Amino acid sequence: MRRFLHARHKWVALFLAIPFLTMLNVSCVHETKYSDESFYKDVAWGIMTGLSDIYNQNIAGTPSGAIDITASGPFGGTVHITGTTSYDQGNGIQTVHLKYDMSQCRVSSTSSPSDLNVDLTLNGVISEDGSWSSTYVSVSYGSDALSVSGVSQRGAKERDINNTTAFKANRTSSGISAELFGFKISW
Repeated sequence: MRRFLHARHKWVALFLAIPFLTMLNVSCVHETKYSDESFYKDVAWGIMTGLSDIYNQNIAGTPSGAIDITASGPFGGTVHITGTTSYDQGNGIQTVHLKYDMSQCRVSSTSSPSDLNVDLTLNGVISEDGSWSSTYVSVSYGSDALSVSGVSQRGAKERDINNTTAFKANRTSSGISAELFGFKISW
């Protein structure tokens, strides 16, 4: 009889442990989900760093005035940049009114501290208007229809994107706020 009770005790213990083990498994799966807010924030960050790369590779350091150039995207595709730039040497203020017309323009950015990799292909026109100096930044970006495809990976979390959105962003000295795919984010 004692042997039967001992075997029954193990069975009850196992029976009680199964729900607990299932809950552990569910919570672990939950932790690796790439939330919408984090994902779209990372995509916006990828777009913004891509635009900075395009500007720095093609416009920064060139004389002020009218711009009308077609250049390669940082990782492929093309971007037709039009508009104007000016620089007030007395105040150290750079002002831009630019349009980036992108065709299969691939941008890719990595942030090692965040374990973040964003690789996007952009199609559409984004405007950039504003000014900056060594003491402040005030620049706005906008697109009525920006096609975004690619992948964002943060640590073990990875998510694909392939859709078109209106895109708005403001970059100031205190940070960046953006709106895309119905999400408002800032960093």
